[in-house]
Amino acid sequence: MRAAGRDTESGLRQLLDEWDPIGVADEARDEYDCMLTPLLHRLRGGADEAEISERFQRDH
Repeated sequence: MRAAGRDTESGLRQLLDEWDPIGVADEARDEYDCMLTPLLHRLRGGADEAEISERFQRDH
């Protein structure tokens, strides 16, 4: 993976851990990793905030 890709993934992982919707990020550092790939695909595909919000409210 390119350095920019790792930086993006790392930044997104940090945001998800800070958001921590179920309150487990301190105990399970990889809890939200399953969200990384779908989020990255949507973001790289041009999804805006509304599209991402709608998808995650529907899925979770």
